[in-house]
Amino acid sequence: MSISSIPKARIVELISRLKAEKQAEDYFHITSSASLDERLMMMRKTDLLAFVSGLGPDAEDELSALEDSFPFTRPPTFYLSIIDEKPDFDQINMISKGLESSQRDAGMDFDERSPVRFVYMPKKGKVSKILDTHILELMLHYERKVEINECDPDADNYGGAVHIYSLETAYMWLPEGNFHHAVLGCCDFTAIKPIYKYLKARLELDLSPPWLSSEVFGKITSGAEPRSATFSHMHYEKEMNDIQHITLTDPKLKEKGLFNTTIESPNREQTSGFYFNHPGLQFAGLGVARREGKVWTPKRLDRKMIAGLALTLIVQTEAELAKSTNLQDLIKYYHFHRVKINQKLLIGQAKEAWLELVPLVFEAVEAKKHESVLPAGLLEKMVAHQNELGLFSALEYTCPACGITWLAACPHCKKPLRARYKDEIVGRCDSCGFLDPDELVCECGEAIHITHLAAMTRLLPSDEIISSIARTAVRLNRIFTGYWIIQGRGLKYLPPRRLNMPPVLHLQDFQSWAPILKLNPAACGPLPTARVEKILSSTKEKCRRNGQPTSKSRCTNCLSKPLDPDLIRSGKTCLLRLFGVPIGKEFDGIHHGNEIADLLYKDVWIDKGQEVTIGMHVKSSRSDPPPEGMGRSTRQIKELYTQILYSASRALAGEYPIQVIGAAIPSAIHPQVIAAWSSTLNSMGFPMLIVEQEDWLKIINRAYEQSEFDKP
Repeated sequence: MSISSIPKARIVELISRLKAEKQAEDYFHITSSASLDERLMMMRKTDLLAFVSGLGPDAEDELSALEDSFPFTRPPTFYLSIIDEKPDFDQINMISKGLESSQRDAGMDFDERSPVRFVYMPKKGKVSKILDTHILELMLHYERKVEINECDPDADNYGGAVHIYSLETAYMWLPEGNFHHAVLGCCDFTAIKPIYKYLKARLELDLSPPWLSSEVFGKITSGAEPRSATFSHMHYEKEMNDIQHITLTDPKLKEKGLFNTTIESPNREQTSGFYFNHPGLQFAGLGVARREGKVWTPKRLDRKMIAGLALTLIVQTEAELAKSTNLQDLIKYYHFHRVKINQKLLIGQAKEAWLELVPLVFEAVEAKKHESVLPAGLLEKMVAHQNELGLFSALEYTCPACGITWLAACPHCKKPLRARYKDEIVGRCDSCGFLDPDELVCECGEAIHITHLAAMTRLLPSDEIISSIARTAVRLNRIFTGYWIIQGRGLKYLPPRRLNMPPVLHLQDFQSWAPILKLNPAACGPLPTARVEKILSSTKEKCRRNGQPTSKSRCTNCLSKPLDPDLIRSGKTCLLRLFGVPIGKEFDGIHHGNEIADLLYKDVWIDKGQEVTIGMHVKSSRSDPPPEGMGRSTRQIKELYTQILYSASRALAGEYPIQVIGAAIPSAIHPQVIAAWSSTLNSMGFPMLIVEQEDWLKIINRAYEQSEFDKP
């Protein structure tokens, strides 16, 4: 067992505490006139250790305890680490006990090319109390690759490179309570990433390094005396006749003109520094680097001092962050190295767009009119990376003839157009592939001329990006509820309404539908279930009789005539009209004037006897739905999600008096999609109404029965 990490001064203190001064004088032949401590400090550490070990079992126990209190055999670096989601302190401690019993069997392997091949936890967590805060210490072992030159003269590869592995130790300190940081102590920078991965996989402790902006760096080091400082050129290029990096060192650095000139230079930024007399940190000195949030000290610290340093770093950092008024820097601090949406990391321009967007959302929340303006280029970045960001795009127009404001549809197939980025913002139909229309046609027949698609672009956030921003709000001690939308180059925040109904509703919860949907499918009409399923698979949300798209005049003509059973059986009657038949409503495929939803009608919520307005969006079934139900990547679900969010945002803005928003598609929907829809709508104050596949079987059968009854 190595005990080389014990400072020589602490061994000398131990000799004094053991009252072994006389034995030491005899052992080392020290005259009584000399200062014993000074002479002992001149001895080799190995000789001092041998002397103490020879004093008996009690001395050996004291030496072993002293060795245990100095965990690092090499000078470590401490890495301030951001906790992505606050874990359960007691649960992590409990899991660590199980990992201790499994030892290396519960470890994690890494690629053989990695500098670290294995990480595991040899001991359970240890809780101590420092500054009235419980802090959990986790010991980690990792196997580090070391390259040496073969020195056996008889070896075939004498003088060549040989890889061996060294067992090293790292520690993690995690405070209990409302903290957003932990501290990792490790002697090897290359081990940080494998350790992070291990902690996430085994303890569900998701960590990432911070981004220390100039402001945050200055706040953390304020009050301390700089002894050295490193500066980098902010706009360095190889062709420049200037120095890229400068390090200044002086015992009285703060008083030197060159230091003050450099720190005030607009072309340079400080990247690291070494400080003395830091407030609250009682050590010989402390180094701080902006990259990865690194902190180091030359002083050899025992376990208690290290835990105190870790907690003090966390407390002081979070206190300084709480004082910061620069929202952009705060968000970059926490998310510069990691932004996750739906458990996927954002990179490149997608991450840049998120970092620019979040401050604008918080700005709009606090603004009097709940609005903020997008900087140049942000709209284009968000459109280009809408899928990674969890955004749904659409194009909105206002008809000059009828005054209707609604989502633009493809002039060929009538499916919704989405905004895409191709050197500029263009409109694209995901259904037929039609790209970049020069004009649109309103359902009233008026031509809509397009001048600039950026102004027509609407971006609607999904539950995924809303959740990521809500987590950031918690971290910044901000309250974020409600919804927001992108309207051209502006952002509009919509405060939520109060949800006074269950999160998810079904048709049988309403007075018009309850008597019908409580029946079994066979009792709803004359057709067998297999026949109804076949009809459903061929029936569309908007009929295309004779291969022609729906028109206002044709829908009016259809509604003026009784339902034709033959047209129902052939799938040539639209889902919208069929939906209304069992409850005595006349719906059509155009719904001009009610574009807020495919179906807009009033019904009575049975539980409270309350009349509510329901806005329903309908989509045709998919010919080959997956067994688990349609997921969020399918075209129909994307279109439904866009329309649901658009309707909810306009209703939330007070443009339409809708209380319930629903989705109806004659195919099974994946439970995760329903959960996402309801989560987003509930956060806005709306319940989610789902029309089940079985409901559609009953609706079609009842409509067919009615058509037979009305047949001349």
